[in-house]
Amino acid sequence: LNTNRTYISNLINDETGCNFNTWVNRYRIEHALEIMNRHGSNLLVTEYIAHESGFGSPSSFIRAFKTHTGLTPGKYLQERALQQVSLNNPE
Repeated sequence: LNTNRTYISNLINDETGCNFNTWVNRYRIEHALEIMNRHGSNLLVTEYIAHESGFGSPSSFIRAFKTHTGLTPGKYLQERALQQVSLNNPE
């Protein structure tokens, strides 16, 4: 890019209204959601999703996921599973 990290960081702050880490975590969480939605089960292990999404630890993944979605990954998967059941079994 032929620029320095301060310029890029300031550009991200100005254009998105969030800092670099928040911006990167947003993309990581979107990737995690893709993994979770593709597999659609509680069989996925948090450590696997965190690693595949670029987080250094499960705890940082859980914290960022909850900040972004309002739910923990486990609660998200539970609610998704309940939605799938209700879609497959309409009354």
